[in-house]
Amino acid sequence: MLSILKHKVVQGTMWYTLAGLLTSGMSVILLPVMTRWMTPSEFGILNAAMSLSLLIMPIVTLGLGASVVRFYHDYDVGSDQFARFFSSSFWCQCVSVAFVCLAILTPFWLGMIDSISGVDLQHLYPVLVLVALNPPRDIGNQLLTSQEKHGKASINQLVAFAIATSLSLWLIGALEMGALGRLYGRAGGAVVAAIMLIKLSEFRENFRMRIDLNELKKSLGYGIPYVPYSFALAAMLTADKLLLQYYSDLEEVGIYSAAKTVAMGMSFIFVAVTRAWYPRYFKLRNANDDRSVIDGQWALMCLLSLTVVGFCILIPVVYPLMVDKPYWRGIAVMPVLAMGIYGYGLFLTQANYISYLKKTILLPIIAGVGVLVNLICAMLWMPIYGMTGAAWAILVGYGVMNLVLVGLSFKLERRALERVVLPVFGCALAAGGVCVVMLIPSTWGWIPRVCIAVIAVLVFAALWYSGKKLLEQRCLVSSVC
Repeated sequence: MLSILKHKVVQGTMWYTLAGLLTSGMSVILLPVMTRWMTPSEFGILNAAMSLSLLIMPIVTLGLGASVVRFYHDYDVGSDQFARFFSSSFWCQCVSVAFVCLAILTPFWLGMIDSISGVDLQHLYPVLVLVALNPPRDIGNQLLTSQEKHGKASINQLVAFAIATSLSLWLIGALEMGALGRLYGRAGGAVVAAIMLIKLSEFRENFRMRIDLNELKKSLGYGIPYVPYSFALAAMLTADKLLLQYYSDLEEVGIYSAAKTVAMGMSFIFVAVTRAWYPRYFKLRNANDDRSVIDGQWALMCLLSLTVVGFCILIPVVYPLMVDKPYWRGIAVMPVLAMGIYGYGLFLTQANYISYLKKTILLPIIAGVGVLVNLICAMLWMPIYGMTGAAWAILVGYGVMNLVLVGLSFKLERRALERVVLPVFGCALAAGGVCVVMLIPSTWGWIPRVCIAVIAVLVFAALWYSGKKLLEQRCLVSSVC
């Protein structure tokens, strides 16, 4: 197990995880303030506004989508060709941002947004600031991760989040601005993040004012499939809240949103894994080092599975201390949300395989299948089970997405066997531990919960490790891997 910590990908993950832990700690400070100073209805409006920003973001991912493939695959960072591509991707994304923000401010879309989500113009302004500042922030982060400068990227992220949290606390607590205070706090953090990333020496070295039309065409070719793909992922993260508002009321949405906010805090480690693993994975695959690919997959799946099990152990004890009593009903859906978000993280870490093969056109198809299943389940279950149905719809949707991804991976390339075995054992480990935790009576204290969960994790880990060894032996004696 100690050898896992020596893996370079895990060390990069630790940087992002440390920043994620600190930012989650700030969220822990902020959540009690929001739940005590805002009613569940106001909290529901806040999450509707944030959901709207997530739905708008995918439209401005043209340059980002291209960078995922080409930063890691086609170019040597620092070359003149890379600089031309980098600048073309950046300007491509900036133009799309300007077009989208201006279009949204037309009377037609303003009326549509207000009728669907209840978000009015005063809430929309900070949302558009978040959307507009997405290009420099994301392109800058991609540039740092492609050079595996994870420490610098995570520190920038931490500073920006600290500014956003501090500003939100002041606006909500001192000025009593409620949901609007949180939105402007997030917008202030986005401004700081954009300034910090634009001032990076790596950014200035690779930025060109002139647009290379040939590179722009290539960027669009890779980036266009990422628009529906990103939109599908955003829809999976937001549709449950919007549909729950339709089938229930804002109070139910607020309770569910608070629970999901805490569960999504766990996603910091999934984002950390994705950022650290993508550049390393591309380098290992280009070098045909399949043994290291297997080691990296196994180490990262261990981190993900232990995270979700640990979350389910602690949340019944910690959550009542974080939020006001009206929100406690959200504890019931926490384990299901945790497994659903685990499926989201698993999908993000596995999608790099499709990007490596430059089959980005498949990503929106895979995500679209998951969204369709999620929406069907949500519309069937929410009218009957409320927020419990919403949580199960997320779990089923991400489960289907992962099954389709694994099947396509194996069909596209037979050497993708490690992509089938390790995720399957990883899901078994996480699901087994979570199920054991869910079966423990609520009257038991946290000590027996921890002991029983640890035993369950060890049993599943032993089975998983056996599968890894069998896979390694297969790689050594055949050319399948």
